[in-house]
Amino acid sequence: MNQKPVSQRSRASRRVLLASALAAVAFSGQLLTTAPGALAYDGPHGGGDWPSSDGPHGGGDRPGSGSKEKEKKEPKAPAVVHGLRDFTADGFFTPPEGVTSVHVQAWGAGGGGGGGGGGASAPLAGNGGQGGGGGAGGFTWCVLKVKPGQSYTVAVGSGGAAGTLGPGAPAGGNDGLPGGTGGTGSPTTFSSAAGIQLSTTGGAGGGGAGGGTATTGTPGTGGTGGAGTCNSLDVTNRSGATGQGGVGAPAVDGIVQLPPANTGVGGNGGGGGTGGTETGGAGSPGGVGGSGYLVVFW
Repeated sequence: MNQKPVSQRSRASRRVLLASALAAVAFSGQLLTTAPGALAYDGPHGGGDWPSSDGPHGGGDRPGSGSKEKEKKEPKAPAVVHGLRDFTADGFFTPPEGVTSVHVQAWGAGGGGGGGGGGASAPLAGNGGQGGGGGAGGFTWCVLKVKPGQSYTVAVGSGGAAGTLGPGAPAGGNDGLPGGTGGTGSPTTFSSAAGIQLSTTGGAGGGGAGGGTATTGTPGTGGTGGAGTCNSLDVTNRSGATGQGGVGAPAVDGIVQLPPANTGVGGNGGGGGTGGTETGGAGSPGGVGGSGYLVVFW
């Protein structure tokens, strides 16, 4: 596990993400701001203002101040410190002083695409089938209580491996061979010394396609999406989509936009090999699933 989180976005992208995150927090009612209030004068008559110049006492100056009224002072609003940390690789998060709760969004890694099947050899003319697309990683958004200065461990999921290609059939009218199934993406987690606080599981790999025969090989099935869980009462969990045909599932649309490209997506399925040739053509391997991602903001 690496000790340093890695970010792949520019400073401008970070500012856009932070602004979006804080806007979402404010919309959800979790961000509280305090405005300074004016100090009122608790005068002898119980009112909040000093007597006016045309009042019953004929003067509007503060008692004991002569002809100059002392300047009223307003209390200062407590400083609200905001920040954002994103993780595209394993690392650690330490809450700054004064931060006792954080918002966390996390995506699990996508599943790998299944491999395409190999084509049949002549006189059989069947092409290999197309591999199934991988499932998308699961998603969670939640508010977690944290302790300033305490270290929290972030593990970012790795995308599922690509399914292997199906070899083409040898000469002599043989069937092509099937492609391999894509790997399952690994989970993304946020943990304290007490254990895992949230987890988003990876999508499943797409199925390998069948080899060509007299007809086209059977396509691979799409991998199912992952899920999200969090140890908090304020939670939004979303399951990843299932891969469709040879196309990997897109990433879950989070509460705040997902900035890194291809994060949490399922890998595409590989294409089938050409049939009807002296030796059948090999299929294509599937695509690797997108890695996980986690962002903390307060």
